[in-house]
Amino acid sequence: MFSRYALHSDLTQIKDLFSVVTEQSEYTQARYNVVQNTSIPIIIAGKARDITLVDSDWTGVAGAPPSARLSDLQKTHTQAYKLLARSRCIIPMNGFYEWKVLSESLQLPFYFRLLQQEMFGVAGLYTSFEDESGNRKTTCTALQVISNELMEPLTESMPAILDMEDVYDWLNPMQADLTAAEKLIKPCKTNKMASYRVGNEINSTEADGVALIQPVV
Repeated sequence: MFSRYALHSDLTQIKDLFSVVTEQSEYTQARYNVVQNTSIPIIIAGKARDITLVDSDWTGVAGAPPSARLSDLQKTHTQAYKLLARSRCIIPMNGFYEWKVLSESLQLPFYFRLLQQEMFGVAGLYTSFEDESGNRKTTCTALQVISNELMEPLTESMPAILDMEDVYDWLNPMQADLTAAEKLIKPCKTNKMASYRVGNEINSTEADGVALIQPVV
């Protein structure tokens, strides 16, 4: 299951790539080991459909886990699946991690990125609500798809990386047709991606720093 990624691009780069109009996020510094159950910046269609950067807890939506395939949500988390109609988001990242399991005690970490883009967006679902203290909170789930040929030896699922030409359609809340939305999420083409082995330091959820994404020589 997709559970770790890196986001080291600065705020200006994020806003430029995704044509962000309104910025309501506290994102300020690079993170090379973003883990589930923490606060992350996501992109949504805000007021008047302005593309907006906000902070969200990566804890899942409507009882669904932080990462999931749409087919699983449709079967077991129908309330979360319904968010596909009008509550879609994008999770910006520079790359993500996956592990090759050789045995119960030996798992080798790999870093995956795009060849021609320093940053990309992963499709997600989000919800906003008031907590018990009356504070506005947002949570999200990252969507997964079946693995491409590059990732299949490591895992059955991979993050749903969006083509940049599909970003606006994915965010557009007026595009409420579920079939049309589902067609936008598909495995990234293998020839667009690169991967390499990284050090075991990433095995710690507390680790951070640029060294985590450096290839093992």
